[in-house]
Parts: sequence; C-alpha cells; structure tokens
Amino acid sequence: MLFSGKITHSILLCLEKEGLEVSNFEELTDIPGEFLKEPTYWLEAQPVEDFLSLMCEHYSEHFQPESLVARSGHISGELRAWGVLDSVLRMMKAPEDIFHYPHRFMSYFISPPPPIGSLHRTRRSLSFEVPISYDEYPFVAEFLKSSFEALPTFMGQSMAKVDWRGNTIKIDWSEQEDLLLPQDEGSANPEFVASLMSTLKSLEAEVERKTELLKEKENQILKMADVLVSHKESQESLSGFPLPSRDEQLNFIKDQLLRLNDYFYRSQQIVTMLSSPTSKPAQFKAVAKRLDWLRVKGDFPKLVEQCLSCLDDINTGTHKEPRSMIGSSMQMDMLKELPLLERGELSQ
Repeated sequence: MLFSGKITHSILLCLEKEGLEVSNFEELTDIPGEFLKEPTYWLEAQPVEDFLSLMCEHYSEHFQPESLVARSGHISGELRAWGVLDSVLRMMKAPEDIFHYPHRFMSYFISPPPPIGSLHRTRRSLSFEVPISYDEYPFVAEFLKSSFEALPTFMGQSMAKVDWRGNTIKIDWSEQEDLLLPQDEGSANPEFVASLMSTLKSLEAEVERKTELLKEKENQILKMADVLVSHKESQESLSGFPLPSRDEQLNFIKDQLLRLNDYFYRSQQIVTMLSSPTSKPAQFKAVAKRLDWLRVKGDFPKLVEQCLSCLDDINTGTHKEPRSMIGSSMQMDMLKELPLLERGELSQ
C-alpha cells in the first residue's frame, strides 16, 4: 500500500507556516527529500507513518493541544499542498458534493484506493467502513480525519465533525444547516461533480506519468555520471598516477621530439655512409650496430604515433592517458643510453 506525497508535503508546509526550522527533516527518514515535497508522488505506507510519528514527537511541544498531523489537516485549505485537488475542491458548492463520494477523496491519498463498505448516507451525515484501521496507521489516519473535517472550509464554511474508530468513519456536517442553501439550489449537479472528479484523476495520472519519466531521466544521468567517474578511476588505476595534465603532455611531446631528432642524425650518418663510393658491407654493419639502427627503425613510427595522439588529446581538450605515458620514464632512460651524435661524426 502507498500513501500520497500530499500528506508529507502538507506536514512540511505546515511547519514552514508556523515559522519552524525544517532543514534537518531528511535526517528523520530514508525517504528522499524531493519525494516528501512532491504531492503527485506515492510513498511506501510504513515509512510515511514512521516519518509522521517522528515529526510529531520532534515538534510535540509546539503543537498543543492538537498534534502536528491534526493541525496540518485542519489548515489544508490554507496550505495549498494538494496540487490540482485544491482547485477542484474550491469549485464545489456544498460539503455533500465531496462527502457523498468518500472513496474518490480517499483515492487521492491511498493507493490502491481502499474499498468502501457499509455506506450509509443522510442529508447531513455519512458513515462507512474502510480496510485501514486507525490503530494500524494512527498518524496517517489522524491526518485524513482532520482533512475530512476541514473539507467544508474550502467552501468558506466551518469544519465538520469526524469520528474514526477502528475501521469505521463517521462524518457529520449537520451544524452547517443554517449556512447552506437548500440542497436543490446549493448542491452541484451529481453528473457534473462526477465528471469533474474524473477529469481531476486523469490530470493527476498524467502528472504522475510525467514525474516518473523525469525521474527515469535523472536516474539515467546519474548512471552515466557514475560510469564516467568509474572510467576515470580505472584509467588512473592502470597508470598508477593521476591522469596527465596539459603541461605534462606537452613535456612528453618535447621529450619525444628530442629523441626523433637524435634518430634523424643517426639516419643521416647511415645515408652518408651508403652514398660513399668507398663504403663496404662490413663497415655498414659496424656503423649500424654502433648507431643501434634496429632500435631506431622499430621505435621511430611508434614515437610519431604517440606524439600525434598526444596532440589530438590536447586539441580536443581531453586528457585521456597517452598510450606511451606509462613508459615515458623508461623511454627517457633509453634515450640517455644512446649516444647523441653530431653531424659529420663518421668523417672524424
């Protein structure tokens, strides 16, 4: 069973109206704060009952002799915490237009709507039974009882009397007799009332559907954010260091270019040797070994690819880990091991 957010929203608005601090109310429940303030949202029954119990206990000294939930129900006409239902109730001409359809009114606060049994109507009173016991959910029941009492105030009249014992609810608004027009003049057309209430249900159902869609989108955004954070953490875990900054990437490119410059000199020496008419295969092998030509030939395309990758990252504003950044320090050690050759070294 679910209870409407209209109940919790009314409680919070009542506290604000009384000028009480409500910033720490979320500490009293596991229900998200935005749900407690959303009149179109449906909440699990027991957490709502527990929340009302804790709130009443917390603010018991301020609300005397009635409780916080009773006060919230009695001033519901002032709070405007029920969304579209507030406007519809103000369109009614007489209390019986509402009281004669108790199942519809309760369906705005309880889901699924509780069945109404043993219904007895008179012109100024009503009694019926519901499968929800006052003893089972005393705080929610007290709020609904007080709300029933306050319904005539939406029409500018004084409160009704409501008695809820066990599963039986009795409503009496006979004291309004002298304030009301004759029933054939003061009451709305039953068909009109039924149509109005049906329209309200449709509107609330649509609002609830839109709210659910919005919450689904929010959940999708949160999941995407978690994936991005997880990806970043995994990248940092692989490297053992935080992801490189823009300056670190530029320094990496500078180091690699110095290495490419060294490789260029080595290549130039070999080309010079091969172009000499006196060159011999044995001499070529000795020079190639000295210049570590096999390493130069294998590393050169990798260095070019790494530099281009780093430049792309900087250009797009991304800081993904360069493929060679993990081995950057190792490559610089390799660079130190290779002799830096000057132009014309072979000729010396």
